Amino acid sequence: HYHFLFDFLPRLLIRQSPELSSLKVAIPNLIDPVQIDLLRDYYGLETEKLIIYDVGGPPMLFESAHVISAMTSDYWTMPEVVNVPRQALALATPPKGDRFKNARRIYVSRRNIDHIRHLVNEAELVDRLSKLG
Repeated sequence: HYHFLFDFLPRLLIRQSPELSSLKVAIPNLIDPVQIDLLRDYYGLETEKLIIYDVGGPPMLFESAHVISAMTSDYWTMPEVVNVPRQALALATPPKGDRFKNARRIYVSRRNIDHIRHLVNEAELVDRLSKLG
């Protein structure tokens, strides 16, 4: 979900500006249903505002479109981008119902992965997460 939270979501949240709030949002059909729920339940994006397009299908034509530049790259993420989903989730009202009440919490570590995206504060993160169950 990294790319959803830090590549896609910050660009989508610009839509909260009053002059852009009525716009529809085109998203690829590769998006996970959980992510669609997140958009609807936490960010108030109505289902009728979503245009889900087929990545492998024919090109979509729009009369006009707003395209927002990426704010991350393969090697860095702007600190402001990290704060966008964090602040939005902190202020949001949790989804109603018992859907997440007994959800199992899983953390996938990057500790033993020979990859460029290591977490510099993973020990602190694991300590904090373990206190949450």
